[in-house]
Amino acid sequence: MKIYFLVATQHDNLGDLLINKMLIDEISKYGTVYVDAAGVPDSFKKELISKNNVKDFELEYGGSLKRITGYKLLSDVRSEFDFYFKSPGPSGGVGYDYKSIIRTVVLAYQFNYLSKGQMKLNLVGNDIIIKTKLDSWFQRNTNKCFENYLVRSKQNRDELLDLGYKNARFIPDVAFLYDRKNGTNEKKEKVCISFRDLKSEKYKNKIISILTDAIPFYKEKGLIIEFCFQVESDYEFNKFLYEKFKSENVLFKASCLKYNEIPYYNTAKYVLTNRLHVMILGIVHQAIPVLVLNDDLKTSKINRIISDNKLDVLIVNTSEEIKGIDKNYSDIFLNIEQIHLKNNELGVNKVKSLFID
Repeated sequence: MKIYFLVATQHDNLGDLLINKMLIDEISKYGTVYVDAAGVPDSFKKELISKNNVKDFELEYGGSLKRITGYKLLSDVRSEFDFYFKSPGPSGGVGYDYKSIIRTVVLAYQFNYLSKGQMKLNLVGNDIIIKTKLDSWFQRNTNKCFENYLVRSKQNRDELLDLGYKNARFIPDVAFLYDRKNGTNEKKEKVCISFRDLKSEKYKNKIISILTDAIPFYKEKGLIIEFCFQVESDYEFNKFLYEKFKSENVLFKASCLKYNEIPYYNTAKYVLTNRLHVMILGIVHQAIPVLVLNDDLKTSKINRIISDNKLDVLIVNTSEEIKGIDKNYSDIFLNIEQIHLKNNELGVNKVKSLFID
């Protein structure tokens, strides 16, 4: 069985690398995956193409569907491949700049062309965003091309069903497929702090206010405080926060977390964040996520996953709520472990169902 996989994602984001790799590795159980990663940095591509039955599409076929020359390859892909997948993550919400319009139209044409053969097209682990007229046009003209929309929140699934897209189903974020390597017996001695800058002065002050009380509280508990980041663009904001609190003898991991460094979270007792995949990697490694959020579109995806897993207690607005989480640590710890196991099993079975009836 031959599976085509289009990589369309950010390249400086460990979370995006993680979800692409997890989905590629999972579908590779059912056939040979040809990863079309044209234009992707070699370090990113190397992690994606790391198994014997995962191949470089561009190397094997001498081109890419991501390039203009890919038009010549469409008929080969339609006739030779059994399944089509595209990167998980946000899909839609694009602007009206020239490149976005061209990219959207080209994708719509490709989906329609490929769906006319025997190939089965699936979107897995996405947020389908319909905010603009271009988004609406794209969905009206492409949804019928897909066997399944497996979206990563139940709210998104229900939104799509309400719009009449009957192929919408739910799958947990594919980051839950990550197989934690050992580490379960390591001492939980660290608090990892990792935030993205949402360009809101009010929200930034909220984060600072909470950290002002939380850092001394955690240090009194004997925990090590370390600022870190897993998206290159988050460096400046986390460095700013570190500088703000370095007098408290906190640490700063000054390099972006790489894929082989994910077990870094094994020693974390808590992760304080507004990043989705920092939260999920925390859960996977049995570190309780403490979430400082706002009503920004960028953090709404976290709220949806929190809602699906009934973890609203982990969203904090005051330092007192942080103390409440610590007081109930044992119960929450057991709960997040079960959430990881449940989402991992459900994700595996949902992917399996695409190949095996």
